[in-house]
Amino acid sequence: MRTQPHEKGPAPVDAGTGPKNPSQWLKTDPENSNSGVLAQALSLPIPNEQTVRWLMGHGVGDAAMLRPWLIKSAKVRFLGPRVFEFEPSGAPALIFQATDRGECFDLIAWQASAGRLASWRGAAFCLGDADACFNPGTWALGEKLRVHLTPLDWLLAERDGIVRVRPALTHAHLRYCPRLIVADQAHARRIRRALEPPRPYVEIFVDDPTEREAA
Repeated sequence: MRTQPHEKGPAPVDAGTGPKNPSQWLKTDPENSNSGVLAQALSLPIPNEQTVRWLMGHGVGDAAMLRPWLIKSAKVRFLGPRVFEFEPSGAPALIFQATDRGECFDLIAWQASAGRLASWRGAAFCLGDADACFNPGTWALGEKLRVHLTPLDWLLAERDGIVRVRPALTHAHLRYCPRLIVADQAHARRIRRALEPPRPYVEIFVDDPTEREAA
């Protein structure tokens, strides 16, 4: 029988091994970065029993936890809104692979109790395969790209769609996707604002002295 959801998020998990942050990792595998990220993901432990029960209590099924790759766990420290590092004395988090056409290129940490979501290398726009944002097959025949608010929503949808990890990159990644679907109006308004083109911040200087004087 499933347990009742725990309001404060998953229980603590064991810390993973491996490089503590991206700069340390790059020194160990400078020639093939994605293989190093995947190796780090494979080296991490799976969530403990209490965390698995928490996920199951919220309705997450076995398939969503196991395929196409296992959810892992580690203790981490967030270095701002977009990046984390592995820290044995840090707070527990669930670890997901960030993939593009099935290839792991970054790792994503989620602390449900604090509502924090960030990536290890700072490269991932979303949880869920990044190719879905650009592949016409995503929206062919009237289909839509589903954008979830949280990783829990994504897991409940059997990993269909994406969760934005870096909302500031929404315009760059989703502006060519003709149809999106979200759960509610509040999330829709948030995405609509993020899809607006960013204001230019480039300064342009004139090198012609004559034109500078005329100006």
